[in-house]
Amino acid sequence: SLSYNYEVRTSGAAGSGPTGLATSGTGAASPIALGGLTAATTYTVYVQGVCAGPTTSAWSTGAVFTTLCNAFPIPYSQDFSTAVAPALPSCLSAVDVNGPSAPAGIWRTSSTTLTGFTPPYAQYAYATAIGANDWIFTPGLSLTGGTSYRVSYKYAAQGATFPEAMDVYWGNAASVGAMTNLIVDHGSFTNTTPASVQYDFTPGSTGTYYIGWHAKSLADEFNLNLDDISVTLTPTCLNPTALALSNTSSTSTDLSWTCSGCSGQFIVEYGPQGYTPGT
Repeated sequence: SLSYNYEVRTSGAAGSGPTGLATSGTGAASPIALGGLTAATTYTVYVQGVCAGPTTSAWSTGAVFTTLCNAFPIPYSQDFSTAVAPALPSCLSAVDVNGPSAPAGIWRTSSTTLTGFTPPYAQYAYATAIGANDWIFTPGLSLTGGTSYRVSYKYAAQGATFPEAMDVYWGNAASVGAMTNLIVDHGSFTNTTPASVQYDFTPGSTGTYYIGWHAKSLADEFNLNLDDISVTLTPTCLNPTALALSNTSSTSTDLSWTCSGCSGQFIVEYGPQGYTPGT
């Protein structure tokens, strides 16, 4: 061949026209750099030889590839609603350190209806013979050094008699070796009602970072479920929590609350049951 034609397509057969054609061109020889593509997109590329005459060969069999994801800005959220179970949503990734084992032994998504979860949601599905050593990672997140961020999510075991275990890390790549900063170790847990939690962390320098959830349950337990992930800026004015009432009489009561890291004054409003604060 004297040269080569190429087409990069999101749909349609080679030579079928503009619908689904992302880019095309001619190159003198292999390899050819293909640019101007969109992040997190699956393409098929075709090549055709151009010979003397000029005549052309048939188009090659298509080669399929997916471009990488760009880093996501903050706020970031993932409720897994776009997933087609058992696949993970685009731009999330998983690493199975010790290999799959029947009946699963991997992170996936599940469409099974569970109390407190809206399917689909993320799930570490147990293995009978081996314990969990499996990670699920966010896409890259664009974070600013010295800024505090809050990661929130909910998690639960699927069986009260089957304890699960998980810890959560952050690092500068979606790989096990890069997960060097512990956010929380949940240890062993058996709650089947989802626990909604939030934790703050601060990167030392500006860059792209990833958060990883590490399932580490023992062999032959059950499923570990995860949903409603978000990463936001840590609020500068923190919310009081754990409100408690005591010494209630016919005309008064004592109110207490928890607000770790809070300072300054608090505004307290009260009224008949069902009233809207601020009104």
